[in-house]
Amino acid sequence: MNIRRFEAPDIAEALAMIKAELGDEAVIIETNRRRRRDEATGLIENIVEVTAAIDFSPHTEAQVRIPPEKAPAKKILHGVAIHGGYGPNHPSPLLVIHDALAGLGLGHKLQQEIAAQFLHEVSSDKDITHELVHDWLKNMASRRIKIADAAKASTSRPRIAMIGPTGTGKTTTIAKLAALLKFQKNMHGVLVSVDAYRLGTAEQLERYARLMDIPFEALRDPKGLSGVLERYKHMDFMLIDTTGRGPSDPRHREELSAIFNADPSIKGYPVLCATSKADDLASQMALYSTFPIAGWVITKIDETSSYGPLCAVVIREQLPISYITNGQKVPEDIIEATKEILLDLLFANERKDPGVEMETGTAWARSLTNKQWALFA
Repeated sequence: MNIRRFEAPDIAEALAMIKAELGDEAVIIETNRRRRRDEATGLIENIVEVTAAIDFSPHTEAQVRIPPEKAPAKKILHGVAIHGGYGPNHPSPLLVIHDALAGLGLGHKLQQEIAAQFLHEVSSDKDITHELVHDWLKNMASRRIKIADAAKASTSRPRIAMIGPTGTGKTTTIAKLAALLKFQKNMHGVLVSVDAYRLGTAEQLERYARLMDIPFEALRDPKGLSGVLERYKHMDFMLIDTTGRGPSDPRHREELSAIFNADPSIKGYPVLCATSKADDLASQMALYSTFPIAGWVITKIDETSSYGPLCAVVIREQLPISYITNGQKVPEDIIEATKEILLDLLFANERKDPGVEMETGTAWARSLTNKQWALFA
């Protein structure tokens, strides 16, 4: 594969340069606009930078065309037909990349982004194989995955607001986290609900609080948070349940702003549901990143076996993950996140038995006394 980068004043001239040097069979990998200083005049100019590639047969250096039945793979790159070295014994590198990434459950847009970065970083004289693509992806992901401190590791008493759209598992996650902090970490805390919109939500959290013998406060709006924070300032932790709305709903930002403005000690735990679509996850990330965040929580990994879109957002944006939940059971279905678990999720489709066993969480939950365990029966 021959990979070249071209610079020109505009996209039309860049494409003309590509056609002249690589021919009509070239594939556009990536385009960028940037500024550079003209060495002759010292002036700053705007330019277009285009990266293009062309496949060659490893043995003959001759170009051959992809059969028509492989046409769906053209979607791997933005709006450009893929032509290049393809044959029964020597498949096109671009098709190999496509197959390797598609096998992880990644959509075409994500494949395009990852393929462009892969082709930039991998030597052009290497044979492109599934193993090479996956090894590179694991290495890249390992470098970019970030793990946030768990609530127990906070240097001060954590005041956490669980935030996210409706149906992502915020209330159940709060109950799991409260059980973990109290029964495993021997911490004392309070549960607070400021969700006055969803029927039964406050009652559900109050029941969990009563079963765990944890104080509970229900507020109609965030105005009362300052008083609750002062009243329970001696507690080791405070977990706050919030109203779930879609990221595009202007009321969602207003309500969350009121919660975080109530006291600077409040930090957010945004909830990312493993079953969400990539575009929805990106919208949630864009909104919740504007608030003070202590870490992110991944929920419902038991409800899907394809975690590619989720992991792609987490890795690309380098979101620091604190916890992962797996199922509805309280208290056992929660675990502190690790880099190894997130890598396992990314490559879950490659295993015969996809999914992550929450062994650590289950172990501590089963170590509870019979009396404590009976609360959740």
